[in-house]
Amino acid sequence: KQDVISRSLALMNKNIDYSKFREDIELEKVLNMINWVMLGFSEQTRGKLESYGEADESHIKEADEYIDIMKRCFYKPTA
Repeated sequence: KQDVISRSLALMNKNIDYSKFREDIELEKVLNMINWVMLGFSEQTRGKLESYGEADESHIKEADEYIDIMKRCFYKPTA
């Protein structure tokens, strides 16, 4: 389980464009919050499934909804 989590976090944090993040919030704290939200979402989803193989498009769509909320919170406003 820990190996899956570590690999998932590494993939999630790969190719991040740090220039998009707001400058008035400490970047390390933002990244921690993003990781915690996604870990919590994964744990909640895992509790509903017998295996990760049961995850489907609806789970990805729900994760994307959380990601969109975090983008609005942590990204610089666009013109």
